[in-house]
Amino acid sequence: HLMPNPSSDFVTLVYDNLLAFGTIKIQDINGKVLFERPLTGQSSLEIDLAFVERGVYIVVLTTPHGSVAKRLLKN
Repeated sequence: HLMPNPSSDFVTLVYDNLLAFGTIKIQDINGKVLFERPLTGQSSLEIDLAFVERGVYIVVLTTPHGSVAKRLLKN
């Protein structure tokens, strides 16, 4: 889960910690990676969105079991 979405400052990614070993990326709509961080077994991650302008972004969670992409709106 990605919440709140839309967001203006921080977003929290909550995920199953059994799948929590992998990476999280935030990409712009052109696919440019703006944020990348390894996941290390925690069940949530708070991300400060100060580094991105208002707009639409893609959050990609990649684990050994596959990838999931979610749309994020920063307002």
